[in-house]
Amino acid sequence: MPGTIILQLPPDQLKVAGQNVPLNAIIPMPVPVAAGQPIGTFVDPGKEPPHALASNVKWDMPGAMTLNEVCGEGVKIVPGDYPVLTAARAGVAIASENALKVSGIYEVYGNVDKRSGNIDTPTSVLVHGTVGQGASIISGGDVEVRGLIEEATVRAAGSVVAKGGVTGGGVAKIYAGKDMYCQFIQQASVEAVGSIVVDGSVMGSNVLCGKKLNVRKSGFLVGGKVMVRESIEVSRIGSEAAVVTEIDLGGNPFRMVQVQQAGETVKKLEEEVNLLRAAVRYSAGALVGMVQYMETDPVSSLYRAAELAKQEEGKLPDEKKEALEKYSGAIMSLMRKSEEYEVEKRNQTAVGEGGGGFFDRTRLVVTKIAHPGTIIRMQDALLRMDREYENAIFFYKKAAGGDKRAEVGVSYP
Repeated sequence: MPGTIILQLPPDQLKVAGQNVPLNAIIPMPVPVAAGQPIGTFVDPGKEPPHALASNVKWDMPGAMTLNEVCGEGVKIVPGDYPVLTAARAGVAIASENALKVSGIYEVYGNVDKRSGNIDTPTSVLVHGTVGQGASIISGGDVEVRGLIEEATVRAAGSVVAKGGVTGGGVAKIYAGKDMYCQFIQQASVEAVGSIVVDGSVMGSNVLCGKKLNVRKSGFLVGGKVMVRESIEVSRIGSEAAVVTEIDLGGNPFRMVQVQQAGETVKKLEEEVNLLRAAVRYSAGALVGMVQYMETDPVSSLYRAAELAKQEEGKLPDEKKEALEKYSGAIMSLMRKSEEYEVEKRNQTAVGEGGGGFFDRTRLVVTKIAHPGTIIRMQDALLRMDREYENAIFFYKKAAGGDKRAEVGVSYP
């Protein structure tokens, strides 16, 4: 008859299972543990469990296994009448079918999905299965996924490895603070501060890459928008159907996105300010001869409205009183929104002044065919392809003086 391990991990991290079940059915996901923390207590066959642990989840060891075989790396056995399994170091307790270990890596032997729950850990993460729709992984280290990344979010302070590829359905967001490797990328938003290597193809995706993008083998790049600072090497870009494929080279892609977002915020605030100005003028129209709004001095206009309300207290008809309240409220809203608008304008200017400048040695190397429909931007230079280019290198060609503008140059190796 096998021995039993009474588990002492947090109950909400455990699944209650019947007899003859694998250990990872009871501990389906890694559980954070501190150094020295008890993980479980071993009870010999025939012995009564300690009374204090009688209600805990239990796992019956397979008959052919010893306690030493069950306890893997990072698990220490403290001897006694009831040997205690403790964490030899801080990390995560991970169960396989018949063994337990404590690792510095958050390792998942199955899938990460809505049923398993999301992951948020300071350690690196290794997922042997799929990261499913709606799931999220946030890691302070590296992330490796050996299955497919679907419509999910993966964010790593280190590198990201997606061995099964990414099929994002237009929803997936993958971010790497360092480098990234993907089998393929399809309909996803992908960002890497370092370089990106793709073995298959990049299709209909938005890609931000701080260094180099290398689409290896016979992979192609089609659809979406790709922003890369240093260089791109790819077999094919675009398609025979002239699918629009945007490629932006040489700038800091993250800074460029910040500038774009800042501009959109300023534009939205400007529209809101104009609407509030119209609301103030409309409110003032109901109070002709009583108030005079001064756009250059809204504070004084508000003060005079307050003075009028005080002087005419109890004398104004209800409709005039209501109009005066709306007028004052519209001025206050306009003042707040105008201040927000000015702050965002300053932020837009600050964002635009950063970024490290344009990398004028940027290159796009196409080893086979670049199809029409592809748009290449390099700072102030633009090329809209209206014909095929074979085995070509695209580069930034500076303006030669006079009225000439910078161009996207083309050379052939």
